[in-house]
Amino acid sequence: MRFKKIEPFKVDELLLDEDNYRFKAAPNQKACIEKIFLASQQNFKNLITSVAEDDLGELLLVYQHKGKNIVLDGNRRLAALKVLSNPQKYSPTEAIRDHAEKLLLQHKVDFSDIQAQVSSDKQLIFKTVYERHAAGQGKSRIGWSAYGAARFRYDQQVEEGNDWYSLALLLETENKYPIWTDFIDSTDYSHEVFRRIFKSALDKGVISRSLFSDRNQRIKTSADKKLLKDAIDKVNRFLTAMKDKDLSLSRSGKYADKESVDEYISQFALSPDNARAQPPAGTPTGTRSGTGTSAVNSGGVGTTTAVTTGTSTSVATSPPKDKKSYGIEQSDGLTKKLSELKSQKLIGLYKSLCTVSLYQHPQLLYAGAWSFFESLSALMGKKEGTSFDSFLGSYMNNMGYTKIQKKDFAKPLKDISETGNLNKHSGTYHSKSAYQLRGDFTTLEPFILSLLDSLIAKNKKAA
Repeated sequence: MRFKKIEPFKVDELLLDEDNYRFKAAPNQKACIEKIFLASQQNFKNLITSVAEDDLGELLLVYQHKGKNIVLDGNRRLAALKVLSNPQKYSPTEAIRDHAEKLLLQHKVDFSDIQAQVSSDKQLIFKTVYERHAAGQGKSRIGWSAYGAARFRYDQQVEEGNDWYSLALLLETENKYPIWTDFIDSTDYSHEVFRRIFKSALDKGVISRSLFSDRNQRIKTSADKKLLKDAIDKVNRFLTAMKDKDLSLSRSGKYADKESVDEYISQFALSPDNARAQPPAGTPTGTRSGTGTSAVNSGGVGTTTAVTTGTSTSVATSPPKDKKSYGIEQSDGLTKKLSELKSQKLIGLYKSLCTVSLYQHPQLLYAGAWSFFESLSALMGKKEGTSFDSFLGSYMNNMGYTKIQKKDFAKPLKDISETGNLNKHSGTYHSKSAYQLRGDFTTLEPFILSLLDSLIAKNKKAA
């Protein structure tokens, strides 16, 4: 037996949990009952009838702490019992009061012998509550709302993967904008819709991943204030859209399927630390495909077409037709330099990076990007045991870049190194989109071109 004691209580000896995950924080016992009632008014009325006619059913779970008996599981049934015990004091509406008084005339309800399993071990009770309501994947027996279950898993730090990100940021937003509390607490709020919107925003770089501490499962205490403000302001807009039913799970409105959610998120700017689609100012760049400058198709992707500029004709490689899912943007400049270097490994890796789907195979893309820079760094002379972002960071110090340019290059290199390593070695972490990688390669292109030029010159000198 998990619980060694079953004790009888009088109804006034038991307290509703004012931090209950079904309805969030409530200031007092009457407010708890009102929140439970508002969550489903007809169900609450039916529950009062059931308790009056058939008693409580399953035992309550009581946490005994500092002389208090707090019900951590069974709050709806206890709320019904309290209304029946004192309709004038606890009824949330006159209609419920009249209903309770009518039931008391028809049935004898025992308010002095309420059976409950008790423990002073809060974690033991939470383990049981988790199994009953929030375990998911068919393990829970009595379902909570998606929000209630997610909030419980977040507070107990038992959420798997990064599903807790959405709730952590939602709570930060609610803290800044308390006006959202009533909406989040109402039946109009769908945590599943919010989760879908948040996931799309995270995958597409609209909200920064750097805000979240995976080790502690919370927003980082050291999170950049600018990034956090940007994310909270966007969540504020998400909630406004949900309240206005711009996105919902109702077929009568705009259904929140992946296509609709992605379309909605496309109107948002990238998070400030992800807005790296353009190369740093003042640096030379390679030419994107189809711009009409010289290109060689060795190791490239897509089809080739002749493009005339002035008196010369050059070959340009068109990108794949499915621009929503292809990998990084192919650069004619990089394609040409890789061909000159004659590194079949780098040519093959770059071709794959330009072809593999951002959304279908993000783990392969990040692993491939990691391999590309690892191989390039090895050719540059990197020693085994040194990370390529560290090696290249030191290398760029001797290349005449400004402080701002070096910062713009260092950040994506570090992200690719860390994300690639996690995808290759972690037993749980995996990228769900490589959208950011496309922008990172565009940002890094001038630096990569400089590295390739150095290698080509080195090979010519050696020959």
